[in-house]
Amino acid sequence: PDCLLLRSGTTRQGKPALTLAEMRYRRRDYEGALAMLATIKYEFAASQTSIHASKLKAMAFKRQGRWQEACAEYDSLLRINPTPAAAIESAKLYEHRLRDFKRALDRVNQALALSEFEAYTSKGSGATCPDLARRKARILNKISRP
Repeated sequence: PDCLLLRSGTTRQGKPALTLAEMRYRRRDYEGALAMLATIKYEFAASQTSIHASKLKAMAFKRQGRWQEACAEYDSLLRINPTPAAAIESAKLYEHRLRDFKRALDRVNQALALSEFEAYTSKGSGATCPDLARRKARILNKISRP
């Protein structure tokens, strides 16, 4: 089969599948990018390659307007590699596209916690916290509306 093991990093033709998927994504061939990403067998869920592939998959779903699948991909990404950026993207989709304000609020709270942790450990700038506070207030307002 044309299955890529992330350990080897190449397809049968000898070209990196992730690179081919990125090329297709940049050309706005989102379906082609997703097809190439589907050939990847994830042996090590938290490897940098699989994390990058998961981000690319979520972005391609988002570009296609496949909101449920994009959210599911961001959620799985948050399980293997929790970052404020992934939580924020997930929150945006839940708030604006799926109108699931409770899940959006959960993701904002997760992003706030991750941002604070990164600021504490000097991994990040903490600059997203004011934006997240505004997003949280907006979502709480939407939840409280009849």
